[in-house]
Amino acid sequence: MTEPMFAELTRPADVRPSGRKLSVRVAGIPIPQGSMRGFVRGGHAVLTSDNPRLRSWRNDLAAALFAAREGLPMTGAVVLKVWFWLPRPASHYGRHGLLPSAPARPIGARDDLDKLVRAIGDAATVAGVWRDDGQVVDCHSSKNWAVPEWGPGVLIKIAEMASPKVGP
Repeated sequence: MTEPMFAELTRPADVRPSGRKLSVRVAGIPIPQGSMRGFVRGGHAVLTSDNPRLRSWRNDLAAALFAAREGLPMTGAVVLKVWFWLPRPASHYGRHGLLPSAPARPIGARDDLDKLVRAIGDAATVAGVWRDDGQVVDCHSSKNWAVPEWGPGVLIKIAEMASPKVGP
């Protein structure tokens, strides 16, 4: 039976996971890893995130990924799938519930999808899931409104791809 994570992939090289994979859900409000700020302190250059809440979020991600990983870091090509659930703003609700004008999916620059994924990649590197986020050769991500049963958070699925066969 084909793993659902790979069901929609059609290229033969993409449907051969090596068997090393993990899946983890992390509760909390996803924080985008945006631009860095640089300054000099004591004669040394220091880089820091422009979002002070990012450190806590990345620590939560790294701890969950570390607990879910098995053995040594993945060394081959990696497929990353990420689903974000963001809290719906109070302005989307009226006296009678959800407003008809409220968007069905989170849109806008506030929670930029690629910046949300960037935090996942760096946390997975820190957790030792892989050696470097440059190993990701296929990435699928989406952002949705959180549902009351689950609340905000992220579901992360990572699978290492099998090395292609060389020769006959």
